[in-house]
Amino acid sequence: MLSKRLETVAGFVRGSHAADVGSDHALLTLHLVSNGIVQTAEAADINEMPYRISKKAVEQSGLYEKIAVRKGNGLEPLTVVAGTCVIAGMGGMLTVEILKKCPEKAKGFERLVLQPQHDIAEVRKYLTENGFKIVDEAMLTEDEKFYNIICAEPGIQAPPYSLEELKFGRILISKKDECLKKYIETEAERNDKVLAELNSLKCPTVSSQIRAKELEAQKMIFRKVLNCL
Repeated sequence: MLSKRLETVAGFVRGSHAADVGSDHALLTLHLVSNGIVQTAEAADINEMPYRISKKAVEQSGLYEKIAVRKGNGLEPLTVVAGTCVIAGMGGMLTVEILKKCPEKAKGFERLVLQPQHDIAEVRKYLTENGFKIVDEAMLTEDEKFYNIICAEPGIQAPPYSLEELKFGRILISKKDECLKKYIETEAERNDKVLAELNSLKCPTVSSQIRAKELEAQKMIFRKVLNCL
């Protein structure tokens, strides 16, 4: 059974084929094929143990004629470039690095479904500046953690994303997403607490003053986006 996070990821998959990069135990590809969401799939992982576990899981499922398990780095081992490519559960910078290494292969998919664990703004920045347009987003909580899912397709992003949109997601803001609102409120509270501590210092250092200014700027961004939600 899939987690709420992977269930949401699966809901964004389009086309008859899916590739899951960093597939771990091939849970997503098994779900997609066994439920008829796609006809065929590839599960790829760079590490030996997840590769072996995925291969065994696929063999035991009886879906080995529809799901290929590959071992390799990022998009490199994929042999079918069609439908949807999923990169979920990795850091944002690693996600960007994977896309950068095989840009033409990445653009060969009809859709990318990305679920970076952090550095989400960097993922949005890369996509919108390198021939992709963000067509949908979702945000959810699971086990008291916030998760972002970004759906992108080849194309030109217009108009360009603002700083606030890169950080929080143009589509999530336009949807007035309740989970985004909760996330910003949580971050704003944490921001204010640290800012109050810095402002209470009797002998502030240069670095603490710089940090306080950064937090003040962040506070304004939080306030600006919350006013749109």
